[in-house]
Amino acid sequence: MPSRSHTRRMFLQAGLAFLALSSTVKSAALAAPVGIYDEQADAAADVAAALETANAQGKLVLVVFGANWCPDCRALDGLARDGKLKQVLDNHFIIVHVDVGRFNKNLDLADKYVVNLKEGIPCAAVLAANGAPAVADLVYGRAMERLMKGGNSTLAAYFDEVSSRFKPVR
Repeated sequence: MPSRSHTRRMFLQAGLAFLALSSTVKSAALAAPVGIYDEQADAAADVAAALETANAQGKLVLVVFGANWCPDCRALDGLARDGKLKQVLDNHFIIVHVDVGRFNKNLDLADKYVVNLKEGIPCAAVLAANGAPAVADLVYGRAMERLMKGGNSTLAAYFDEVSSRFKPVR
């Protein structure tokens, strides 16, 4: 049985790790612009344009569903603007941000691309150049939360692996 001081030390270390992670996600959220999701956009047209661009450039389309009021959505965007994750996304994906409002907008697109918004936002789908989902129910809810907790390098590794599995054929 661990000593009382050992147990306290373990709790202290866990608490410090949690605080460090919280501040990383919080700083990423603060670094992201407030209006990431264009609330007036024609999301279907934006996805169609991204598919054309992706086809021409030999990339995949990453459709990120979220909302400007969502701190996790802003945190994800902040993480995507820096480091290895930015490099992976720039090299392999055309990104489209789709505003879901208060879960009352663009629900048809989420359904079309097999994204389960009931699990929470942000969530994403990877599309092949033909518009078909390359990865059904790609990242949402708890899975997205776990990836974000891993930070920039964990997200970068995940999306790099996804891009290698579903690399478009030119």
